[in-house]
Amino acid sequence: MPTDTLTAITSWANALGGLAGQRGFSLPLLGETTSLGDLVAWARSVNGAAGAYVSLPSLPADADEAALLSWARSVDGAIRGFGISLPPLP
Repeated sequence: MPTDTLTAITSWANALGGLAGQRGFSLPLLGETTSLGDLVAWARSVNGAAGAYVSLPSLPADADEAALLSWARSVDGAIRGFGISLPPLP
């Protein structure tokens, strides 16, 4: 995964985690540098934590860059539907 894409998704993920925390939902945060595997594990944990509240697309443990980005864009679209803005995704 290109570094710019990885950085953009990580920034988006941490913003989502911070926003959720402000609203009383506990989502994990990532470090500044993460791998594709870390991001997939994070996304899967978000699915587990948020699954009782919203329907999120599933993501396999061996998801590739395209699947992860598709998942993130789907979640981003749902969040923006509530008028919430997060950092842009690639």
